[in-house]
Amino acid sequence: MPTPTSHKDKRLNKPVAVQLKTYAWKKTKDWAQADVDGYGVEVVNFLESTTKELDCADTAIEVLIHYAWRNGLPAAFWNTSMVPSPVHNHMTRVKAKGVGVLTFPTGERFRRRIQQFWGARSLAHGEHTVAIARADARAGDLLIIDRGASAMGHTLLVGKDAAALYYGNYPPASPVKVTDPDTIDEWFRDGTHGGSALVRRWNFDRFNQVVK
Repeated sequence: MPTPTSHKDKRLNKPVAVQLKTYAWKKTKDWAQADVDGYGVEVVNFLESTTKELDCADTAIEVLIHYAWRNGLPAAFWNTSMVPSPVHNHMTRVKAKGVGVLTFPTGERFRRRIQQFWGARSLAHGEHTVAIARADARAGDLLIIDRGASAMGHTLLVGKDAAALYYGNYPPASPVKVTDPDTIDEWFRDGTHGGSALVRRWNFDRFNQVVK
């Protein structure tokens, strides 16, 4: 089976400090454990039922943003390794240190922009996710294969009880489900798919802090 990839990581190059955060929907509450648990259930339900064709990183972004949007929860994304792009050109406010904030009129516009520019590697290298141990992985967590700034990465989503992995692909495809324990172990092992296997979790606490 060919190794799945994410095409957007080709756009990554030297560090440029960029921050995007959303006020595209009204925040009505902070993330609490019950919300995190609900997000994990939502991930599995979506991946088991959807036929929507998405690439790997977009699959992860799709579930998070729609769950946060529907439930009035905050979401934010950072990218410190994106080359100049329309994201920068359309910013309306840029601070002295080069950190910009871009706001969006709707949740749908926010989702499309993040999916347009955020690939697998950019999900692993920003304040929007934090590193966790494999033993702590739960439904909705991310397994990111980082092949370096000049190569395509890959994003997988952890399923219920970490007994399954799911991923989209490029060209976009419906989610693929992996349940074979040996294959899952291979995905979690550094080097098996040509890069470092990084287990990450959305940084819910940081979302709470930056989106007011």
